[in-house]
Amino acid sequence: TDLAVFLTRRNQVAWNVVSNSAGTSTFSASHDSDLSSVTVLVPKNRYKNLSIKTGSATIKSDATDWVVVVNSGRSISFTGTEL
Repeated sequence: TDLAVFLTRRNQVAWNVVSNSAGTSTFSASHDSDLSSVTVLVPKNRYKNLSIKTGSATIKSDATDWVVVVNSGRSISFTGTEL
């Protein structure tokens, strides 16, 4: 089913978050075949100034979160300033 494919694909995404002493966190994700449409929510009450560093993604927001949606590719990285 579509749900099973989605859940399996989601579990295959490798995530990494690294914070530096200047208060910037770098979020990275990779997948063996494709990250298209993978979405991550980053809480607005913890981060500001999100910026895509590598890969293709769109950053939107809702009332409580930054919504990062990967457009295409097998890897993505973005940064955010810790509050």
